[in-house]
Amino acid sequence: MKLPAPTVGPRALATLTDRQIFDYLCLNQPATRTQISTALGLSKPTASQGISRLQENGLVSPVEVMPGADAAVRRGRAPESYGINQGYGHLLGLSLEAGTLLGRTTDLAGHIVAQGHRVVPTEASADQVQQLAGSMVEELTAASSGRTLGAALSQSSPVLRVGVDATALPTPVYPGSSASLAPVVQELTGAPAVLDNDVNWMAVAQVRHDQPLADSSLMLLYVGPGIGTALVIDGTVHRGASGTAGELNGLRLGDQTFLQRLAAAGLTEDGSSKVDYARLAKLLAAGGPTDPLVESFTLVLAEVLGNLLAFFDPQRLVLCGPLAHFEAFTHSLNQALASRMGANSSVVEVSELGEDAALRGALFGARAQYLARLWSNYRIDGA
Repeated sequence: MKLPAPTVGPRALATLTDRQIFDYLCLNQPATRTQISTALGLSKPTASQGISRLQENGLVSPVEVMPGADAAVRRGRAPESYGINQGYGHLLGLSLEAGTLLGRTTDLAGHIVAQGHRVVPTEASADQVQQLAGSMVEELTAASSGRTLGAALSQSSPVLRVGVDATALPTPVYPGSSASLAPVVQELTGAPAVLDNDVNWMAVAQVRHDQPLADSSLMLLYVGPGIGTALVIDGTVHRGASGTAGELNGLRLGDQTFLQRLAAAGLTEDGSSKVDYARLAKLLAAGGPTDPLVESFTLVLAEVLGNLLAFFDPQRLVLCGPLAHFEAFTHSLNQALASRMGANSSVVEVSELGEDAALRGALFGARAQYLARLWSNYRIDGA
């Protein structure tokens, strides 16, 4: 069978070399041709040709480097250094959750270019949230060089996938949870925008953070105004056929759903299925896991987690969200899981990622999708 032209022959080898140099510069810029050839085990002519091709395609540019201490004794002109071209374009990420909209742009190396924050009023409608997002996109893109190469959006609500289309579903946590951000971003930037729920993007960030363990399986558990999980298999987030893998709301515990069980135990806000995490946080700060309400919460949580862990059997269980850093909560959850699962119980790890984990994950996703498109079409029309 004949292979497609981009996968064979000199051009494919040249593209592979260019990708190696590009990836190296993303982590080690600025660097000279000699430094690049030595680090990658390439001949100097091969490295020089790769840098020239990357320059021709606008991805790499010379970088001015301040003279070092040895400049006065070194003879001749200093070798030219190279880095990722800041003017080539930027990636855009937005993260919407109850009360907050975060935005950020980065260059192709992942370095932050601009970022913003908006307070989202509790009563804001989906239309109002979309207007806030639009103004943030305009602000961030104006502060960033080049065009928007790709965008990724995180929303703290279930995301339903039908083919290539993704839709944020409304949640009881806040009225604007179902805002349609992707069309707003696409209209303002002309760039493709990928949408996913916040916990899945947190899992992407966790995998990137845990590079030595990137190929492992894990379950990421978020506990906050809502509760959700993300499943990572062999280093890749498993989203399921409709994108709702890991959603806990509809899981049944006996004759009740998970949310109904939480409400029956007094663990949701009055008249809502929103988890009363602020009250739980105050109780944990004051009384620890001995408080009856906290104990009830960890028991219900351990019941649903025990079923998922027994079926999925991940290597790790990672906890994140507003309650994650209460040692009393983690200890109580570990005890409840051990009581249900015995020797097979997973030990809860606390994520080291901060409050911007979903945004970081979204930007990782935007970068990965853009680079996949870039390299698949790289130099197709060139020599």
